Amino acid sequence: MEMPVTIIGSLLCFYLYYYFASQFLVKKFLHETGSEANQVRIFLFRKFSGFVFMGILPLLYYRIFISGTVVSDFGLRFSDFGKNVLSIAGLSFFIALFIFLVSKIKGPVRDKPQIRVRHWTTNLFLINSLGWIVYLVGYETLFRGVLLITCYHYSGFWTAIAINLAIYSAVHMVNGTGEAIGALVFGLAACLLTLLTGTIFFSISMHIVLALSTDYFAIKFNPDLQCVKNRTKTPKI
Repeated sequence: MEMPVTIIGSLLCFYLYYYFASQFLVKKFLHETGSEANQVRIFLFRKFSGFVFMGILPLLYYRIFISGTVVSDFGLRFSDFGKNVLSIAGLSFFIALFIFLVSKIKGPVRDKPQIRVRHWTTNLFLINSLGWIVYLVGYETLFRGVLLITCYHYSGFWTAIAINLAIYSAVHMVNGTGEAIGALVFGLAACLLTLLTGTIFFSISMHIVLALSTDYFAIKFNPDLQCVKNRTKTPKI
């Protein structure tokens, strides 16, 4: 019974975030367009609410309702990060290099970064990085931690991966078929690394580097966007 509940709960957490926090609350209380400061507010609200709905809430559910469950059961042992830090760093380097080459050859992704401003300061990029890091820790906790590892315990290696990929690609369909196909490739690598190493820090690191390098090279190679020095006054958020 625990595996079906986990699958339904994972989908519920994601869609509560996507349709309630990321869409409904933003439209109700914030404006989709406007000043740079408002763009930053929307971005941070979406990223931090994602961390709550996909990271905090699933772990709280397991901690409260399933006896003996701790966060380390879902691949969140910090000692694992230390043991694998060199492998994680090497993998991160090759991901960033791949994104650089693709961006240089094919051009940057036109709908990136999500903060729709033209001039990018160091401070703004740091804010962008913070938002992605917080969001993706929660995101990977849900998909590769709670969902994948629970299914693995109850259904085995390949079945757990198949379930994860089916759900992971399905939730990306809201962004188009191309992103859903890309999610299959990334998701397979993330699932394999998670189950083979017993930690989700590989998938978290991969996803963070993928997001940040995509944004950075989208700024660098897009002639409509510019990297500028920090202003003396930064927008209040």
